[in-house]
Amino acid sequence: MQPQFKDYKFSCGQWDVVDIQFSATKVPSEPFAVTFGAIFKGPGDQSINVPGFYDGDRNFIIRFSPSLIGTWKFTTYGSVPSLVNYQGTVKCTKQTNLDRHGPLEIDPDNQ
Repeated sequence: MQPQFKDYKFSCGQWDVVDIQFSATKVPSEPFAVTFGAIFKGPGDQSINVPGFYDGDRNFIIRFSPSLIGTWKFTTYGSVPSLVNYQGTVKCTKQTNLDRHGPLEIDPDNQ
């Protein structure tokens, strides 16, 4: 299958969160049961499978937070044909927020 034509390009700092929105041509009868996500391939041959979620209307979101500086390429997959095979990039730069030292984590003492 050929990639979808919309060119998705984003940039962010390391550990920042990027929401990438996609619109289905038609809302499925059970939108919360849809399989949807993206495979991100980044520096050092790292590969991450990021599940997406339904956000209302016809909108589905991939929420990605890059762990390594560099360019991440993604391709979407799913059970709804109009959400499948989009491609794009997220360029991750050095974190400029001095208060951000890594990804969000759950404190094991305060769960």
